[in-house]
Amino acid sequence: MKKALYAVLAVVVVFSAIVVGVKLKEKASEDNIEIATQAEVQQQLNQIETQRPGIFKGTRGKMAQESYKKVLAQQAKLNILIKKEVEKRGVTIANSEVEAAVAQVRQAYASQNKFDAALEKQGLTLDKYKESVKDQLGQSKLINLITKDIKVTEAEVKAYYEANKAVFKNRPLAQIADMVKARLMQQKQQAAVNSFYEDLNKKNGN
Repeated sequence: MKKALYAVLAVVVVFSAIVVGVKLKEKASEDNIEIATQAEVQQQLNQIETQRPGIFKGTRGKMAQESYKKVLAQQAKLNILIKKEVEKRGVTIANSEVEAAVAQVRQAYASQNKFDAALEKQGLTLDKYKESVKDQLGQSKLINLITKDIKVTEAEVKAYYEANKAVFKNRPLAQIADMVKARLMQQKQQAAVNSFYEDLNKKNGN
């Protein structure tokens, strides 16, 4: 049940492990991102401390806190860039979509009380959770836009199979063609998303 909740709360973008820095040209934009980043980092630190009381106490705890701050700041800046890109591309997320996603996660819990308790344990209100869900849906739709025209040809499937016969233990291509195609599709999608974030990074002066 916890995994269902954590999945929607992920602060990194699906398919991508790239952390994008922010250095926008306009000072106002820099200030806005810095303020938003600080607020997000503090919220995440509060959630971590709620989950693991005492984690930031003592010398080691302070060191851990500084490490968390750096990673969380990078993630928060990435999220801000993604939200701006979602808005720029006119991606919309209806309230009904958010409610449906929340309801699906809610079904993993035996009761509303247990669901509410899980949110409270994460240091979240229902409204804040819905906001996270909305951001996640926006990111997913953005990735769908980036990858929607990607295709895998039969020639590519055959070439990949021929180059990796040993991996497939010489099983006939007819038996594993769909699996090979799915693997190639995933690789192409990952490459497209990575390239997109690299370009987004460069556009913002990094």
